[in-house]
Amino acid sequence: MIYKGVPALLFFWTIALGSCAKNSSGTAICGDGAKNGQEICDGENLGDAVCTDLGFYGGTLACDAQCEFNTSGCVGRCGDNIVQGSADEQCDGSVLAGATCDQLGFHGGLLACTATCTFDESDCAAFGRCGDETLDADSEDCDGSIPDNVTCNTLGHYGGTLACTEACVFDVSGCERCGDGILQSDRQEACDQSQLGTNTCTSLGLPAGTLTCKSTCQYETANCNMLSQFGTSGEDRAADAAMTSDHQLILVGTATGGLDGETVLGLSDGFVSRVNPATGERLWTHLLGTTEADEANSVALDAAGNIYVAGTTGDALPGFASVGNRDIFLVKFNSSGQQQWIRQWGTNLDDYGMAVVVDTNGQIFVAGYTRGSLDGNSNAGSIDTFLTKWSTDGTKSWTRQWGTEGNDYGYGVAVDASNAIYVTGSTFGAMHENVHQGNNDVYLTKHDETGLRLWTRQIGTSGNDGANGVAVDPSNGGVLIIGYTMGDLWGQGSLGGYDVFVARFTSAGDPEFIRQYGTPENDFGNALFIQDNNLYFVGCSDGPIDGSPQAGGGDAFLSKWSLDGTPQWNRRWGSSAEDCLRSVTSDAPARVVGVGYTRGTMPQNTSAGDMDILVVFTHGLP
Repeated sequence: MIYKGVPALLFFWTIALGSCAKNSSGTAICGDGAKNGQEICDGENLGDAVCTDLGFYGGTLACDAQCEFNTSGCVGRCGDNIVQGSADEQCDGSVLAGATCDQLGFHGGLLACTATCTFDESDCAAFGRCGDETLDADSEDCDGSIPDNVTCNTLGHYGGTLACTEACVFDVSGCERCGDGILQSDRQEACDQSQLGTNTCTSLGLPAGTLTCKSTCQYETANCNMLSQFGTSGEDRAADAAMTSDHQLILVGTATGGLDGETVLGLSDGFVSRVNPATGERLWTHLLGTTEADEANSVALDAAGNIYVAGTTGDALPGFASVGNRDIFLVKFNSSGQQQWIRQWGTNLDDYGMAVVVDTNGQIFVAGYTRGSLDGNSNAGSIDTFLTKWSTDGTKSWTRQWGTEGNDYGYGVAVDASNAIYVTGSTFGAMHENVHQGNNDVYLTKHDETGLRLWTRQIGTSGNDGANGVAVDPSNGGVLIIGYTMGDLWGQGSLGGYDVFVARFTSAGDPEFIRQYGTPENDFGNALFIQDNNLYFVGCSDGPIDGSPQAGGGDAFLSKWSLDGTPQWNRRWGSSAEDCLRSVTSDAPARVVGVGYTRGTMPQNTSAGDMDILVVFTHGLP
């Protein structure tokens, strides 16, 4: 028997021992080592009492000079406001050791402690708990039984048997459902977890890659991509591409070595290749160049499949004399890759052909920039933008040159259904009576097919801004441009470093929207393309552009937006080094191609040199 206090023990010893022992004069003596009369203890004589008899959990009991118990050597007891788990205390007084009603599985209430140091759950119980077979709809799906109005079907499954777990949540393991690992085609499931049926990326008409399944039991095709990397031991890069009617790629760029067995002519040559984007195989490759540095910067196809390549040369191309330091060139090939003619023109200074486009009449327009006075025009400043029109037989129709007192660059050109021409780039001044915002600004200029300038729009921030590409929406003639900004365009808010921007104007030059896009690092938009009422654009990013960590020293990305500026998805590819996409083209949602360069080694590829040509064959599906 355990006694919880001294009075009980005294009562026990009073009954058991009767009166105290007495000395010869009849008086009880405390301290003689004999527990006499009403003494509880005397010296070391404790009457077999221990700390646990007094309600403690252990320790050493002693006797004081008054023959009463000295409990200072006893340890722990219920009521000392210290929770002693080793003694099976759940609580002690107001100390609950962090426990709450919710922690004990109840749905609310105020937890207390009893006099015996156990939880008092009476207030908790009023709020209910999982397992009491009473449904608390705010906290439980079920409790023992399933509510009458709930079935596998009402939970969005196909049918089956619904159960309730010990945690009072629905157990849907007995339901037929998306996510059960069983492919149920009659339920419109394309796949279910690892069950993909017989399909692959290629059987779906997409580029080769890895097909997986979404949680919705529909195919995840984001990894249906074909990456092709090739080049020489030097630095090679793709600048632009166009799709042929038989879904092949006409690729242009710059090579510093003998690409595909061709002999390099100088420091660097422009190249044009016909490439199967599904395999990376080149049907043919031609190098364009002189003994100096040459580059192919842009390509366009006409309705008959003829190929037009624009670029820059450092010397005299076959049949021509060099006009100055750097000249513009335009080369026409037929659809089989046979050269038809070459044109070279420029000033006695540096001139660069950066973009080419063909209108509905087969007329060719080349845009770029010049340091001189091109084709009889006057130079407005240090560097001016130019636009030159050529006929299909290589006859020059006219050249227009414009600019400010600062440096002005033409990087993109496009035509609309009425054969109006749009040129975009950057300016370091106030172009055509617009306001200079600061440093480099973005401009967009419209000309009619006779070369008459119709309007110019200029936008920018106090930082560096520039446009790299332009495209026309065939559905309504809206004009979209893409580039970069280091500031806050039209209140969009800077995301950090350089951001990508996309802006849309009407054919009359009225602004419709601008979107700023990127990461906290540097992001650049290089080109855009409109296909089947979707906008695709590409660039380079130093940050997590798709939400996942960067692969290396800058990654290539492709984004899909709707034409009203609503983002649809982003895809990113990278190596441990620098990677970038410079251009994008498409002829169907199942075929979207981005081209550029890599300084590393892309998955399933081998690096050829310092910088390789990169072709990313993907698609526009979700």
